[in-house]
Amino acid sequence: MSTLIKIPKHKKDLRIKHYKAIKESVLSERPTLSEKVVFLSDLTGTPLHEIKKLGKKDVELLYATALLSFAGFKLNDSPPKEIELDGKMFELIDPHKVATGWHIDFSNTDLVNDPVRKACLFYFPKGCKYGETDENGNLLHPIKDRKETIEQHLTLQAYMEADAFFLSKLHKSIKLQVTRERAAMKGKNIRDKVKSLFGRKQSTH
Repeated sequence: MSTLIKIPKHKKDLRIKHYKAIKESVLSERPTLSEKVVFLSDLTGTPLHEIKKLGKKDVELLYATALLSFAGFKLNDSPPKEIELDGKMFELIDPHKVATGWHIDFSNTDLVNDPVRKACLFYFPKGCKYGETDENGNLLHPIKDRKETIEQHLTLQAYMEADAFFLSKLHKSIKLQVTRERAAMKGKNIRDKVKSLFGRKQSTH
């Protein structure tokens, strides 16, 4: 029985699951047959041993077809602030305004190996508040409720744009915090020196 290999037809068909092909595959100007096989495996989710069973011409054809799905793929400077997925509206989280719970969830997420969960932290149901609970203290809109929708419908382009956006935001935030802490420590050192100086003067008198 032959294995069905599904290749995205267009960039709009690319999803988070296809990110592995970009992240892990080595794409050179003149890729080897082995590199093409790995790329196809990552892109389609088909086991390497299954693709290796194909003829060389079939692999070349599949590879060429796969590359066409990336035609016109270009990342914008900022991700869409609102996006409709499977008939539901989602909006981009503002890391500077969202509740503390988001930052805790983000820090507890495997940012390398769990891109879907990470994407669920990028986009949240529109009009709802992160960490909101009902009268019994049960969390409303948990990640598991939107995980499948995000995984199946968020485009790869939107995910990568949001990823770059949040990395930049968090990097700037951390850099600012470090600068503030250094300034605070420097100020403390100066205050300590001043206190010490006055202390010595007082003891002299």
